[in-house]
Amino acid sequence: MNLTKNRTVAIGAVLAMCMTAFAGMCLVTDESDAANATPGSTVSFTWYNFEGDDVITATESLRVNTIFGWEVHLNPVHSGSTTYFTIPNYVANGTYTYVQSLFNEEAGEEMDYKAQTLTVTGQKGTSASNYYQGNIVTSSSVGAYQNKTIEVWVKADCHVDFDVLQWNRENRDILTVTPYAGLEISTVNSYTKQVSGTLIGDCTVTAMTWDNGSYDTLKYVFHVVGAHPNGTAEQPLTSLSRDADDIIDKTYYVAVGSYVELRTVADAGGFDEFWYQITGVTPGFGLTYDSSANPNGGFVGGVVSGTISKPGTITISGDYLNGSLEGDLNCRIIAVGDPVTVDHTVTYAANGGTGTTASTVVTDENDGNSNVTLAQCGFTKTGYSFVGWKIGNTVYQPGQKVSVGANATVTATAQWSQNTLSVSANNISGVSGQAYSNQIGASANNGGTVSYAVKSCTGGTATVNSNGLVTYTAPHVSSTTSFTVTVTVTGTFAQGGNLTRDVSFTVTVDPVLSFTNAATSGTLSVKGA
Repeated sequence: MNLTKNRTVAIGAVLAMCMTAFAGMCLVTDESDAANATPGSTVSFTWYNFEGDDVITATESLRVNTIFGWEVHLNPVHSGSTTYFTIPNYVANGTYTYVQSLFNEEAGEEMDYKAQTLTVTGQKGTSASNYYQGNIVTSSSVGAYQNKTIEVWVKADCHVDFDVLQWNRENRDILTVTPYAGLEISTVNSYTKQVSGTLIGDCTVTAMTWDNGSYDTLKYVFHVVGAHPNGTAEQPLTSLSRDADDIIDKTYYVAVGSYVELRTVADAGGFDEFWYQITGVTPGFGLTYDSSANPNGGFVGGVVSGTISKPGTITISGDYLNGSLEGDLNCRIIAVGDPVTVDHTVTYAANGGTGTTASTVVTDENDGNSNVTLAQCGFTKTGYSFVGWKIGNTVYQPGQKVSVGANATVTATAQWSQNTLSVSANNISGVSGQAYSNQIGASANNGGTVSYAVKSCTGGTATVNSNGLVTYTAPHVSSTTSFTVTVTVTGTFAQGGNLTRDVSFTVTVDPVLSFTNAATSGTLSVKGA
């Protein structure tokens, strides 16, 4: 009889058929048929030499679970009476069964079988010190119906490529990935989307499927371990120095506050051989473009340099030509971290005054100019009033804003005006016993107010009101007499103290003429008439 051995890899349907057949018979194993393995090792089993005719098929199957939640079929390698399996790094802990069976396809029945067990321990990806290194790829589609979270620690630069079922019932299905972690989402067809890319930072993939009024959720949490040459979101570069020919189609993760320098390069002989030129950079992140900085003087490209000031995406513009190769640089920098804050400071100079005025500091993320509000004056100068802050050739008032550069300091110098008080009064004359008014003239500069008080009066009585109007009542005199009224004027100032001035005026008082028992005839002479 012509005996053949068909050692084909069983597909899932054949395995299911085999297992159904096993249910009706006793599957016999013994301890000698058991094997132990760890991820990355090779394990061996006995290869049983089934004999049969051309309608009899020998099949074998070893299916294992992965740390990513899907099943895979391991391919055997046969040598003599031994079957070898290499256990991939992604195999999960568990006990699995390697099944060999002899199946009569014409009769539709199992004829013979052997089962050997495999126990895997020491699975990878359980912690940062026991990370998985390799790719995350499956040809099968995964679905959110699993309702579980799978958490794996993987090595940086791990390639990912798997499909996710998105039935999108009621347009409610959701698929998201952590931004800037290296993975992207694309559409395969109306019910399938692809997650692919290279992991360069911690990433969570969340698939949510709406079914029967609620969501089923599958979540992959990938913790990325180790440094990536271009940096990662979790471990960004702390400096970046590259020539333009080394940044084509590159994405760099760089920490905020790090220094960056990217340089145009070209053939020293000119344009004919090659060039990789940088022509610009996204503004507002602390990086500047200098066309004159290129060492190949005269070439169009230049240098981008500076310290990154805030998080965000920075695009480096430019192009290249090298023989038949040409294109755009397509370089971007993902700035990671808290914004760099800068100070815009105004200090204050007393200019002969005493006391203190604290500096005004505006702290923000603006690496250009920011407005700073000038403080109230805390200085004083005896006999003077503050009239403003002088910056350059301009005098500003407290509360006004001035423009100050990043990490720059501007000095505002106090300006003073001497306090003055001017007073005046006119002399008056009158007659005994009569009342008279006399206005005191007074003025104070720098917003000062004036008040009045009678200091002295050598004869008669004098009062003064709040407006400086003196009311004088003359005494009775028998002959012309002069009296002096002195008024103290006080100038009150908000700054610099008060001023006082005395002002005096003279009152000439004449007597009142009286006639008693005078002759009925004759001449009356009045002195001075």
